[in-house]
Amino acid sequence: MALDWSIPVTTDWMKTQEVHEPSMQYAKDIYKVASRMPKDFTALEIGGAWGFSTLAILSSGAKRLETVDPNVMAECHNEAEANGFTNHVWNVVRSEQYWNEKDGKFDLIYVDGSHLYDDVYNDLFKAWERLKPNGVMLVDDWEHKNNIKAEGETSEYGVSLACWEFWKDKVSEVKSVGIDGRVLWFKK
Repeated sequence: MALDWSIPVTTDWMKTQEVHEPSMQYAKDIYKVASRMPKDFTALEIGGAWGFSTLAILSSGAKRLETVDPNVMAECHNEAEANGFTNHVWNVVRSEQYWNEKDGKFDLIYVDGSHLYDDVYNDLFKAWERLKPNGVMLVDDWEHKNNIKAEGETSEYGVSLACWEFWKDKVSEVKSVGIDGRVLWFKK
């Protein structure tokens, strides 16, 4: 896989987004990690929203990508279809419903759904259960400025705390951990 990959810009939506360099770089970070997966890996994405992560994962060689996002206005599936990816399945549900109703193991799981502490904590632990041996779990927004507030304030973000608690609890099961750009990853 070429490391100079760029997100495909084929839709009017993505054309409006291509000038947003942080989003384009974030997609490259996901692609960089996903492109190191063995050929024809299976993937699950918690939070597809605008389609950046969807396209990065599909472009890196996923033979199948399931996306979980309750927002019916999300662009993830439109972007996948517009770029010829027929191996994308969109589950229009919240992640806790998905975890309760669906089975399956994955080689790669990307967690970028709700950023509330309880939701992230649940997503990380449930994703780890669904990760195959040698699989990789990616997390976004672990270093987002909204994770930290001034003393006495409450943050709406809980990603960094949930990641820390996950790591503390699962350290004996994690083969390796790393950071590529904005993406934190754990290998099982």
